[in-house]
Amino acid sequence: MEETGTRNSNRIKINHPYSTDNDGIPSYSQIQQFQQDGFTTFPTVFCTETVHALNHELELVLRGTYDTNVAPDKHPKIVKQPLPTAENDYYYSLGYSGNERSKVFQIINIHKSNKLFRELVLSPILGKLVAKLMQWEGARLAQDQIWAKPSGSKPLVYHRDSPYFMFDPDSVATVWIALDDMDEEKGPLTYVKGSHTWGNGRWGSAQYFFMDDGGESLLHSAAERAGIHIDDLEYVSMAGLMAGGLSIHDGRTWHGSGSNISQGEFVQLEASCFFYHGTYLFYYDRTTKGYWLALCSI
Repeated sequence: MEETGTRNSNRIKINHPYSTDNDGIPSYSQIQQFQQDGFTTFPTVFCTETVHALNHELELVLRGTYDTNVAPDKHPKIVKQPLPTAENDYYYSLGYSGNERSKVFQIINIHKSNKLFRELVLSPILGKLVAKLMQWEGARLAQDQIWAKPSGSKPLVYHRDSPYFMFDPDSVATVWIALDDMDEEKGPLTYVKGSHTWGNGRWGSAQYFFMDDGGESLLHSAAERAGIHIDDLEYVSMAGLMAGGLSIHDGRTWHGSGSNISQGEFVQLEASCFFYHGTYLFYYDRTTKGYWLALCSI
């Protein structure tokens, strides 16, 4: 794809107090909350201008325009329709073409294809927040994902992130960034409070990420093996988190999301970044059905 040159003139802009070298970020109470609950939130980290710029860049990536000349590792079918002509023009937004579209789409490693998203996921504030919360000396990016849930999409099954990676050491943290305002109708990310302390009594990962029944079977099994009755589970929704805000969770924390039951072509849009502390990452090669080791650095 052609290089556009000036398109990424909008750089990542961070709101105060995150924009300063503040040793009080994250706060002591946020660190305590993270250790106790397995997650914590940081509202309005990225400014509105940055969120709008990222959403515009996403529309271009969906149309096969990569300012690095490299495609993402995974992406949906290339959109043929032109860009929306105005901010309130949903007709072509995120590939909507006038037909009902209820399937969630995912992009993996958009940072390989777009310079602005690369700057986002490599933002020093993210590494700082993750490292302090996880009590690491530093943090390395393993992968990023874009998720978009159109109206009518199914719930995301409850799962942990850790089983999907093989790290040495094996800890992982996830940064979840809201790229639009989150409300309950859109089915935002929901955490199970304190579930990172349950241990590994329940191994396994979800075979399907989106299921009509809410996909709570793995969650309930894990809770019961940890000696916790399912009626005692405490769910915490990210509804109310505005665009530009983010949450960070321990890779062992159980989480999922509900259906997007909002009316019209409204989409819940989010970016996730997975960080780890270490030098090596083991990958599973589906072709050779074997594991291989690679230095994970970008």
